[in-house]
Amino acid sequence: MLDSLKTPLVLVGRILIAFMFMQSGYEKLTDLTGTAGYIASGGLPNSTTLAGLTGVFELVAGLAILIGFKARWAALVLAAFTVVASFLYHRYCIGTLGTQAEAVDMADPEPIVGCCRARIRP
Repeated sequence: MLDSLKTPLVLVGRILIAFMFMQSGYEKLTDLTGTAGYIASGGLPNSTTLAGLTGVFELVAGLAILIGFKARWAALVLAAFTVVASFLYHRYCIGTLGTQAEAVDMADPEPIVGCCRARIRP
């Protein structure tokens, strides 16, 4: 890749990933009851507390990536969070895939994790 394009593309990628997590965190906080219900459907206890913590975490980590404060650590933790959340809430994709839509659901987090991983590398 041309070096002159590398820096602007990294910046655009950082902004897009940050806004995606910040938007997700904001949505979780504005619909705490719905988020808590979804978390409870995954079998986790204290769903309301987890919903609030998850929303705040996504907002803060996304903001850290956006402004560049401990961005590598934030990206690493968000990547791990995305993997864990994928396995908790897309269980039907483990082992055998159900419908094509379910397969796409499980594949969605992979680019996100890849982008976060790319942010971690020097």
